[in-house]
Formats: sequence, C-alpha cells, structure tokens
Amino acid sequence: MEREKLYPKVSFPVLCDWIFVLPDSSVDAYTCTLCDTEGIKKSNSPGNLIKHCAGSKCVGFTYRGSTHPRNHQDLQPIYKLYAEWRTSRSLTNELGFQREVSPFAKQLHAWIDIVVKCNMPLSVCENEIMRSHISVKGMSRKTLRKYIIMLADIVGLVIQDKIGPGCCVADAWSCAGVHYLAIYHQWPHLIANDRIIVRTALLSCAPFVNETSFDANSQARTIKSAYDMYGAAEDLIVCVTFDNTNTNPATARILKVPMVGAMCHRLNLASRCWLNEAFDGELIDNLDVIHAVMKRASTLKSRGRLKEFTPLVPQVQNKTRWTGYHDMAIKYNKMHEHLERITHVLHVTTGQRVYICKK
Repeated sequence: MEREKLYPKVSFPVLCDWIFVLPDSSVDAYTCTLCDTEGIKKSNSPGNLIKHCAGSKCVGFTYRGSTHPRNHQDLQPIYKLYAEWRTSRSLTNELGFQREVSPFAKQLHAWIDIVVKCNMPLSVCENEIMRSHISVKGMSRKTLRKYIIMLADIVGLVIQDKIGPGCCVADAWSCAGVHYLAIYHQWPHLIANDRIIVRTALLSCAPFVNETSFDANSQARTIKSAYDMYGAAEDLIVCVTFDNTNTNPATARILKVPMVGAMCHRLNLASRCWLNEAFDGELIDNLDVIHAVMKRASTLKSRGRLKEFTPLVPQVQNKTRWTGYHDMAIKYNKMHEHLERITHVLHVTTGQRVYICKK
C-alpha cells in the first residue's frame, strides 16, 4: 500500500488568517470562509477555531492537540486544503509552511547554543546537575562533539564563499599553560549604491601548530595553516595587524606583507614617551615603582595577607594599553593603606633602591 503523502505543518495563526474573517473588530466573533458559518467565538486559543473546522459541517476530521503524536496526521485534510489554495494562487514563495524539525535536532541545537555561547565544556551535556535545571534532554558529549565539528565545517564553507583579500588581525596569549593565537580577517565588501562596508570573520582560535616554538617562523606557519582552509594565504592576506613586539614584524616579513601596528599599542608607546618628557621622567619612575609593588603584592603570600584587610586585589600595569597606568594608579590609591599593613612581607627591589609600600 502506497504511503499516504504528508503535507507540511502549518501554524495555527497562519491557518486562522486564511480561513476566518473578523467582520467587526469590536466583537470577538469570526466568520468561516469554508462553510460561511458566522458568529464563531475565538476564546483564548487559535485551536478553538480549528476545532470548528474539524466538525462535520465544515472540513470534518479528528482533532487532537498539538502535543498528541497523531496531531500532524489528523490535521492533513486542512493542511491539504491550504496547500491547494496556495498552489492555485501561485503563492509558493510566501511564508506559511513550517518545516518540521525533529526533536533530536532541537535538542542538538540547544546544547550547541549552551556550549558555544556560554563557553562551557562539552561534558556539560552529561552533567546531571546541569540537566536537572534545564528542560533539554541530555546527550553524549561524543555525539555533541561530532556535530559541532560538522557545524564548524559548514561555517568554514560559508566563510570561504564570502571571504575576500584583506587584513589579517592576530594576537597571541597564554592560558593554563597553553599558548593560543586568535586570527581575524577583515575585508572590504561592496554593497548596493556603491557603498563599501568592512566585514570581519574569526578564522581561528587555537594553539600554535608547533607548541614547542613561538618564534616568527612558527607564528607565520600557524597563520598560513589557518588560511589554507579558506583559500591561498598569498591571495587573501594583503597586510597584517599585530602589536609591536619583536616577533610580529619578523612574522610580517616572512609572510611578505606590510605590517600595520595595533593602534592601542602604538598609542601606549606614544603616551609613555609624552609622559616621560612632560614630567622629566619622575612620573614614569613612580609608576614603575607602583607596578613593582603591585606585582609583589600579587604573590600568593601577599594576597593571602591582603584578604585579611580588604577584598581588593592588586592590579599590575597593562603594557599594551596606556590606560593601564591610569587604572593601576587608581587601584593603588584605594589599596595603599592596606598595603602599608603588610610591609613586612612586601619589600620591592628596583635597580639600586628598595621600596616599602609607604606614601
């Protein structure tokens, strides 16, 4: 026996807009366009209007709620009428049909959403505490990992189709004993009315290809390997943007493209030069002393003593941003009186001088 053709699901609001007419907005009573019945009360749910269609005077079928497993099959008569109505009016490009999404796909989407957007480990989908607080059913982390990799491949193909020659923006940092390199790509894109916008894509955020070496050759090799997934690096990289460390200009020379220094780092260098000249070097010397004090106060023993007096924690200078001086000095002023209480564990040596946390 040939299997019965199932028409796509259609939402209740769409069906109600198609079947029923509200003659007077002041009266909550509808007119059915299928059987010309008037005065149909809507009550609280569109499902009550569909129940009218299920009656013998209208379409006539067995009505069951949306949570019933046979809901889709029993609503086929009305779905079929809707499909014929759309086809007769060449409305195939309009919205109306809803593609049926399997429960597993919804479950998988929810866990990928949680893991990726909340930056959580894959094992969270097997965690009993997490599963007891959310409505999504748990699943195997191996399955979740498989589909995340498949999704990443699909996203990579989408980027590959849209990416163009532009600027490679990269930066490296260490976390938990692993050295990572994040690679962004920015390229100009022409849109309507001859207007140009700059698009950005995150190409990679992973450890170096060679985790035993972090020199310019290793960094250039890591960047090239990331671009190989989206096209030839020689065709895509027009210039690079790094911070102004010794390794990065050498990386740009290996890639044979010009380097545009990161503006935040260049501004930091210019600000330090200006502050040094404006205050005859005294301000920079004092800031270096504060940095040394804060660094010494960041040790485990010093932090343990500070917790007895204040919840504030030490803050060292960020060498790539000029605001690091400002933020560190403000934190030092707030913590100064508490730092004085631990001077017996907080001795700082800079050059030929020994400093203790005192005004």
